Amino acid sequence: MRLLVSWLRDFVDVSASGEEIAERLGLRGFEVASVETMGADDAVIDFEITANRPDCLSVIGLAREAATAYDVPLRLPSNDAGARIALRSTAAMPIA
Repeated sequence: MRLLVSWLRDFVDVSASGEEIAERLGLRGFEVASVETMGADDAVIDFEITANRPDCLSVIGLAREAATAYDVPLRLPSNDAGARIALRSTAAMPIA
């Protein structure tokens, strides 16, 4: 799964670089296939998610893992009818 770090930061306040995030989540059992730097503040981390962790096949799933790894709170989107997520990033993920 390819994860854009700026999207991750919409749900969890992690100021670490993409390489540091990949390394820390890699130590928790997530295989990192690659890290592609996109400018000074963004990166795309390509994780190989195993079959026993389908909960991490989404940005929110990996944000939850990053929140526990960095011991910071997770901001979940509202489940109220008609609620919208106020995204801070507008970056598009490159298509491989």
